[in-house]
Amino acid sequence: MRCLPILLAVSLILPLPALASGQNDGTADDTEPPKKKSGSRFIDPEDGKLDLTAASDKGAGFFPLALPFNEPATGIGLAVALGYFHGSKATVGSTPNRPKPPPTTTFGAGAYTQNGSWLGALGHQHVWNGGRVRYFGAILTGSVNLKFYGFGDSDSGQDNGIEFNIKLNALIQQGKVQLGKSRFFTGGRYVYANTDTTFKTTLGPIDGKTVDAGVTWLNEYDSRDTTMTPSRGIFGSVDVSYFGAALGGDFDYGSVQTKFRYYWPLANKWVLGFRGDFDVAGDDAPFYALPFVKLRGVPAFRYLGNYLYTVEAEPRYLIDQRWSVLAFAGTGRASTESDKLLDAEFAYSYGAGFRYLIARKLGLGAGIDIARGPEDTVGYLTVGSTW
Repeated sequence: MRCLPILLAVSLILPLPALASGQNDGTADDTEPPKKKSGSRFIDPEDGKLDLTAASDKGAGFFPLALPFNEPATGIGLAVALGYFHGSKATVGSTPNRPKPPPTTTFGAGAYTQNGSWLGALGHQHVWNGGRVRYFGAILTGSVNLKFYGFGDSDSGQDNGIEFNIKLNALIQQGKVQLGKSRFFTGGRYVYANTDTTFKTTLGPIDGKTVDAGVTWLNEYDSRDTTMTPSRGIFGSVDVSYFGAALGGDFDYGSVQTKFRYYWPLANKWVLGFRGDFDVAGDDAPFYALPFVKLRGVPAFRYLGNYLYTVEAEPRYLIDQRWSVLAFAGTGRASTESDKLLDAEFAYSYGAGFRYLIARKLGLGAGIDIARGPEDTVGYLTVGSTW
């Protein structure tokens, strides 16, 4: 999704429960299923384990969430959310040739961080015809405090960064449809973001109000077995965007954002995940709309430019139906010019973590990641996939 400031804030300050579904994490189980047990509404009768959707029918019901988190760019924070998963036969169960679609979900959320950043959001995701038609819409508002470190191929401001604040209000409208019985989806998105940016300089604050508005042509391929914690399959997307005055914005530029995810079951309990991203933004894009390297352990906005690549690998070992452990390592670069990309400053991170399948009917896992980046070691409380 286009890196407008509000979308940046959503992805890095609001770790919502991913609004996606899955029945399990792909763990093989050669033993007989345990007998159903009665008891607490938070104990799954299938295996007697803690589960937030144990008492729900077909994944339907309210899902409250209070989540402390740590992002290097904003500091320690707390996110709270309330989602209602409408539930249907389409959200439970799948076949090898038909992965389960995301559920119809309505949510409200908010977050506050150590450096005074805050964010609020209301949204709805709806699926029709067994997931072949999908809609997502949201309104968002907030105030985000970050640092501008210059660009990936420039030394300007790289040491300590320049503090800035973005106040924003945004609207997102998106729809996509499945092409026949294939794994391909196509559709469109409209984004409108009203921003007020203030830089804190030694000469005093410098501010400016802008509007960024654009449309995106969405193209996706998805053969993953689940959308939350996949154990096999491929996800790929190419999003082509145009932002311009004709659409209500102050800037005229184009962008292309590509994503590739591959999940390979190496053995009965091993899964290897691979991620690759390559983004391009036009020269007239505002600085806050430029792509930046997104890796655990790397602060938001630390490495940004008009051209960007990121690669990351994540092997995961499935201990049982609920628990898994993982390791990860990745790298990326950003530059203002394509021919300088391979010479730009090198961003990297590596680390390890674990997951617990906290909502089996939704395929929602939660856990902790410890990541080491170029500058610091950071702990994350993670809900859903980080990709």
